[in-house]
Amino acid sequence: MKHPIPKKHRLEELLALAQAYRGWSGRQLAAQLGRDPSNLIPDSGIPKLDLVIRLADVLDWPIEELIKDLCDQRCLNAASDDDADPTFTSLDREAVKAYEAGDYELMVQKAREAYDLADTGEEKAKACNREFGGWDGMGRYMDALDAGQRGLDEINVSQDMRLLLRANLANAYYNLGDLFESKGLATDIIKWIDEDKSESVASRIAEAMARYVAGQSCRRLAYGETREMAEAFAEDAIEQLEIGRSLFLQLESDFNMPAYGGIANTCLGGRMEALVILGKRSAEDTVKEYLASLDKIIDGQDDLVGDWLESYGWWCIFGCNVALQFMKDERELQQAMAIFTNKADEIAQRLGNWVLRERVLTMEYVRRERLGEWTGTDMEWAMDRDDLQVIAGAMGRFPRFRDTAWKILRTAKVVQAKGNG
Repeated sequence: MKHPIPKKHRLEELLALAQAYRGWSGRQLAAQLGRDPSNLIPDSGIPKLDLVIRLADVLDWPIEELIKDLCDQRCLNAASDDDADPTFTSLDREAVKAYEAGDYELMVQKAREAYDLADTGEEKAKACNREFGGWDGMGRYMDALDAGQRGLDEINVSQDMRLLLRANLANAYYNLGDLFESKGLATDIIKWIDEDKSESVASRIAEAMARYVAGQSCRRLAYGETREMAEAFAEDAIEQLEIGRSLFLQLESDFNMPAYGGIANTCLGGRMEALVILGKRSAEDTVKEYLASLDKIIDGQDDLVGDWLESYGWWCIFGCNVALQFMKDERELQQAMAIFTNKADEIAQRLGNWVLRERVLTMEYVRRERLGEWTGTDMEWAMDRDDLQVIAGAMGRFPRFRDTAWKILRTAKVVQAKGNG
């Protein structure tokens, strides 16, 4: 995928728009932007950061939205030269092949090219859904949300396509930690399907995903609430995750797709945590069960892939939650969490899964803070270049993680990785 570069003509348009918005002369605008009127637009067309920040303030735009518009990224996705006469169908097929090959950047490019050739609202929405999948694969959930919302803005789109887009949006909100948004959207999907009595394949998949998202959102929302609210959220989580697990298992059976079984296993692990929150399972026994499940993960020598492998990464995160909130013995808590974060990190690296990476970093930070309080010593966190790259990547993808990330970086000791000289 071509990287977006600011266009000179777009900067000219934005400056004209700013003048019109404020009712200013060119000289007044230049003064607000800290520039000489004759030097507002650099020869390169690429403005300095301070001008971008000031222009966003003048326009009352979020900085990131101004940058997107300044780069005019939609104009950079002209059809590839390797397809002399592309069609929507051929480009959509290429997007699917890119997904299957794990080339998510190419998937986004082909999806956008397909969108430009789409003739109907349905085709445009389908292209947006493909683009969503590419951004999701790269862990860029804000971009995924934008693609999904653009798809829903189209008219003359089937209910099945709308359901799939909404389900994907709900999952993206969940991955970003926007739990009330994810729960609300997932609940709406469940309600609509229940009222419509739809039994299409798309509606079955959308309902299963909505149950998963609603259940996992409720599980996480149970923390930090009053006891009464925590119990209500935990009860909802148990119900939604049990239904979601059943739906995914049925999909696995009907379509012979093991990936659905992996998601069902994630539902099971989350449900176990919710039962601990309600006091219906022992925290110690549950942590032992999570730990025992990791015997299946043998440093890449196992046969686990995709959603099945990911599910055990989430079991590690569920185990961390249970240990942190409910285990009384600090030594056992530290031992369990060290195993969980280590194994989850291994799984995240194997899958390139950014959500897991963020959760692992957060849990490891909390574990080290607890260990320092317990031992009365400052715990040094040694990091190499690879670790720093992961933290930087997670900071860009998860705004809520940035405060924690800066705390990690300000106390970390950077070391040279083995094999780098």
